[in-house]
Amino acid sequence: MTAITIYQRLEPRPRTNDLSASLRAPIHDPLWFLTRQWQFGELQGRDAGSLAYVEYFASSSPLPRFVIKGQVSNVKDAPLEQQTLTEPFEPDLSLRVELGQLFASLVADQVTAETRRKQLLSAFVGNFGLQPPTSSGEPRPD
Repeated sequence: MTAITIYQRLEPRPRTNDLSASLRAPIHDPLWFLTRQWQFGELQGRDAGSLAYVEYFASSSPLPRFVIKGQVSNVKDAPLEQQTLTEPFEPDLSLRVELGQLFASLVADQVTAETRRKQLLSAFVGNFGLQPPTSSGEPRPD
């Protein structure tokens, strides 16, 4: 026996960028909701909670500074989570080498003159107290 399978996808396809009509969620038949509540016994109040009395008093004050590991920092206009939870960035040796190689390749892509490229790289390396590698790629002996 042959079978015919049909799939149908429902996709929202708004005709405008205005979402106010969708967010309003209008009810076309409010009586249907009431009858469903009646059928499931929601209108009898058996599962309703007890009355509660709540008093709430609050006050607030600005936070002038915070202390992390003995270091006092003033609160800036940035979000407090960003200021307090940011970890310092301390790259290890492998990341430093990788970033240096990336910088050298970017300079090689942008600067076509060989002499100018060597000047830029030696100035960059000298600025950080490093020794530029020899032509073979090995570091220079001290």
